[in-house]
Amino acid sequence: SSQIGRLKGLVAGLLSLAKLDSHGIIMKNERLELSEVLEEAEESLREMLEERKIIFTAEGESTCSLYTDRQWTEEAILNILKNCAEHTPEGGRITACYCQNPIYTELRIEDGGNGFVPEELPHIFERFYCGAGAAKDNAGIGLAIAKAVIEQQNGYIHAENTPDGHACFVIKWY
Repeated sequence: SSQIGRLKGLVAGLLSLAKLDSHGIIMKNERLELSEVLEEAEESLREMLEERKIIFTAEGESTCSLYTDRQWTEEAILNILKNCAEHTPEGGRITACYCQNPIYTELRIEDGGNGFVPEELPHIFERFYCGAGAAKDNAGIGLAIAKAVIEQQNGYIHAENTPDGHACFVIKWY
């Protein structure tokens, strides 16, 4: 049933967090194209996006590569996109844009929702934290996993509201 699926997902997430906390994971360092990582994440969420008629677009430089662990980086991006999809109204849009300079690769993911409540911003990456608009079965660990994965790969993530009031995740890999 869906309850068993949810519990399996929760246990897997908690195990991931425990492994990340204990630095018990050896991150592979391989060259990845950011466009491919985003395509994989979109593919995993396709059913949810189609069901809610959410349009996902990704744009950036033709070659924008990272040296990170494929599996963990895809999971981090997937968790962020899933969060965006949960907070974007039906028929809305999620946009990812990426670029690279000699110092870092940047990925910005903006949802079509109403943005973050300012008081929640300092807490959204804390484990078990569920903001006001969180899905009822949300355990509050997806963004904590994303942050841990990104930071263990010489990256930085923060969340902000865009000038037009949407939520935006900004990730930089150095």
